[in-house]
Amino acid sequence: METQSWGGFSDDLRRASELFGAMDETNLRILLMLSASPLSTRELARRLGTAESHVSERIKRLANEGLVRSEGWVRLNDRNLKLYSATLRSIRVDFKPESFMLTLQREGAAKDTNIFLAPYMRYDPPKLRYKVVGRRAEGVVIGGSRGAVVVWGVAGIGKTSLVASWAAELRKNGTMVFWHTLRPGDSFTLVCTKLTQLFREHKRSEVLEAMARCVEEGRFDGLIDEVIRSLGGFKGAIVFDDYHVCSG
Repeated sequence: METQSWGGFSDDLRRASELFGAMDETNLRILLMLSASPLSTRELARRLGTAESHVSERIKRLANEGLVRSEGWVRLNDRNLKLYSATLRSIRVDFKPESFMLTLQREGAAKDTNIFLAPYMRYDPPKLRYKVVGRRAEGVVIGGSRGAVVVWGVAGIGKTSLVASWAAELRKNGTMVFWHTLRPGDSFTLVCTKLTQLFREHKRSEVLEAMARCVEEGRFDGLIDEVIRSLGGFKGAIVFDDYHVCSG
C-alpha cells in the first residue's frame, strides 16, 4: 500500500474535513452515477432535476478533492459535451491510537493510498506571568547541559518557571523547544503522536504505523526506540513538565 501524509497536522485535519464535507447527499448521488459510467454535467442535471450550472459547481469541487476526473469531450446531438467519471471505488476510515487513517481505493490504481492523520497539538512552553529572579546557578547548569537534565524540588518552588524562562531564551535565539506537561490521563501513544510533529513526513508515517501495530499486537517494546531513532535529526530542547505524574 502507498502511504502518504499531507503537510502539517493542522493541514491534515483541514484537508480531511474538506474531503468529508464534499460527501453530502447530492454529491454522493453524483459520485454513484459517475461510478457507473462517464456522464456530462447536462445529463447529471437532467437526472438530478436541477440546473446544469449547479451541477458544474459541484463537479468542480469534487474534481478539486480528487474524487472526479475529466474523460474528455464527445460530440452528442450537435453539441460538444465534456464527460466526467468517479476516481474512487471506496474511502475507509480507521481510528488508530490518538490518530486515524484514511484508505482511498482509486479506480485503476495498483495500490491503495493510506493517509495518516493526527490532531495538531501545541508544544509551546507556558507563558511566564512574571520575571524569574535569582536561580542563576540553576540556570547556568541547565543552559550548559547538552544532555538530559532533571529539575526537582518541592511543589511550588518554581521549577516550571525556571525551565520556562530558559526555554523562552532558547526560542528567542531561534532554537526549537518542544514542551509537554504530563497529565494523569495521558497515554504513551499520545506523547509519541505529539512528538511526531517534530519528524520529517516519511518518519512521521513510519512511527504512526509502528504505533498502530503495537496497539493491535498489545506490545510496545521497540516503539520508544523507533521514536528516538526518528528524533535523530532534531536540534533543540524537549521538556517534560510534571514528570512525577509518571511515577507508579
